[in-house]
Amino acid sequence: MSFPPASAGPSAVRTYLTDLLISKHDTTPDFAQEVAGHWRLGRPNDLRDASARYFRTIFGDDVGPFLYRTVQEDIKEQWYSSSAGVRNFYMAPPLPIAGHFITNSDPDSIVKLAHNVFNMSNTKYRKPVVLSRCTLDTKEAKWKRLVKTTYRDPNGIQRTWESAEMQTRPADSDFDGVSMVATLDRSTGPELILLKQYRPSLDKVVVEIPGGLIDPGETAEQCAVRELKEETGYVGVVERISQTLYNSPGMGNNNFKLAYVNVDLSLPENQNPSPELEEEEFIEVFTLPMKSLFADLKKLEKEGYAIETRVVALAEGFELARKWNL
Repeated sequence: MSFPPASAGPSAVRTYLTDLLISKHDTTPDFAQEVAGHWRLGRPNDLRDASARYFRTIFGDDVGPFLYRTVQEDIKEQWYSSSAGVRNFYMAPPLPIAGHFITNSDPDSIVKLAHNVFNMSNTKYRKPVVLSRCTLDTKEAKWKRLVKTTYRDPNGIQRTWESAEMQTRPADSDFDGVSMVATLDRSTGPELILLKQYRPSLDKVVVEIPGGLIDPGETAEQCAVRELKEETGYVGVVERISQTLYNSPGMGNNNFKLAYVNVDLSLPENQNPSPELEEEEFIEVFTLPMKSLFADLKKLEKEGYAIETRVVALAEGFELARKWNL
């Protein structure tokens, strides 16, 4: 069993998935073929690039997450065991690992170490590098697309407007996702749960509040609880959902709802929170006191972090409330 070549068609992908389910998950051939049959179109590179969310959509919530992890592990395993994978890592400069450095050693040891390094979700270990940037053909776009709107203005003049549209919004939803204002009630005062996440569009690590896209059939409350658990490991209770908000109306139609979530640190499930990150997510979870949020963000900005608009809006709101004793 090996990952099919890029030139192969959808049938080769289905055969690969069938073999993978039988060998890695001990499923029956009939069950494996039934699951693999959900992959109707798409070539090997499409399978390689598919997100965990896409796997859940195609194969269902029960099978999708497990199959996604198995495919990704198999891809890595085959690459690390290949001569190209070993050579790539073997010829690389020394890398810091948990306070130690590895240099040229025997290939087997390097392959094992490489596997650990590439799975680290802490961005302090490996700095992302932008390899290229070019205009994206609409046919290649999976998440967003550019559209031209022709309209008539209040004076009766026909005009056009360029904007971006999300392609991920479920048919049963009128908004794209949910962002969470998640708080911890500590004895020293409330703290806000924040993320440090690398964003390729900026080529910077951005300080953000947790959030994510809504899945088909989900409510805003369900999406908030799921995304908070996936990104931070915390289990929270939604106290309030905002009206629909718009990120940048002049730029695109992307919209979201704010969920105000309380995290009870006394609960057993919040003692040792463990995020459930997707393959392409590199997130560091941290908290900041609300009373010093404005000043702390200024420090982070000086350190080179970009600050997300929602976080800035919260900090500015706290400052205005303090200034006017609201």
